[in-house]
This record gives sequence, C-alpha cells and structure tokens, in this order.
Amino acid sequence: RLQAVRTTAHHLGVAPDLLWLVGELGAAPLANRLQREHLSKAATAHGELRASLSAWDEGGCPACGSWPALAERLGEARQLRCSFCGAAWQPPRYRCIYCGEADDAFLTAAADDSDDTRRLELCRTCGGYLKSVAFDMTIPVELLTVEDLVSSDLDISAVQRGYTRPPMQEIETV
Repeated sequence: RLQAVRTTAHHLGVAPDLLWLVGELGAAPLANRLQREHLSKAATAHGELRASLSAWDEGGCPACGSWPALAERLGEARQLRCSFCGAAWQPPRYRCIYCGEADDAFLTAAADDSDDTRRLELCRTCGGYLKSVAFDMTIPVELLTVEDLVSSDLDISAVQRGYTRPPMQEIETV
C-alpha cells in the first residue's frame, strides 16, 4: 500500500520514491518468476485465460496491476512492458493507458526530431505520458530496468512539457 511506503519512508528519513524503487527492484525478480510460472503457464494450458489475456485492454499490467515502464515497439507491433513483473501485453486499442483517451487529445511525438525510434505518448486529457521505444527484439526482463533508465531523457522531456506519470493505482483489499 502506498500510504505504508510513505509512512515508512518518513520514519527512515528517505524519499518515498527511493524506498519504493529499492523495494520494487528487490522484489521484481520474484514477481517476474511468479508471473511466468503461474500466469503464463496457466494461459498456455487454459484457452479461456489465454483469450482474456489477449483481450486485456487496460493500461495496468494484467498480472500485477503496475503501470508499464514503457511501450516496446517491435516493427509495427506495440507491447507494454510492466515496470514490476516484466510482463508484456498488447492492448487491442491504441489509446492513453491511464485514462483511455483515443481521440485528438492523445498523440505520439518524437522527443527528438532526428530520432524517430524514441517517442512519447502524450495525453492532453489526463496529462499522462508513456515512453515508446523501438527495439529489434523483446527486451529481456533482466534488462528492462536498464532500458527504463537509459531512456530517462524521455521522462525529462515529458516533464518539461508538463506531463507526468500517475502514481500506482491503489488496490482495494477485502
């Protein structure tokens, strides 16, 4: 829960984002293994689950609910890559992953006119952005965090334009 992270960070005297990052990086290999072992294998064995995952049209990860670190473009295909568990999914519709905007308020722009392989997906409706980077092949999960950091200039460009990434969605517990 986000509030627990904020409270703990305050007591430790560290930035909540830093505490979250350290915790996420420490737990990510386990999250990836659980996602692969349970969700991916189950989807292979069960057609109904496989169909549900193929139809997943949400911005959050179908395995853990985290926002994607980036959109990975492989030729004409676009898949989102989870910032936590490394899952990959291809929403059927091209739209803002945060609010669902698909009209003129949602646009893709090259951050640098000389390099079309690195873009920003920008939403004027919610003010959110997502990095979109072209690759020759799917990024191995072990390098996903590295690629996220390598593309931090895109984060800076988006923030300078007034866009942000929303906080992680709160998950209700029963």
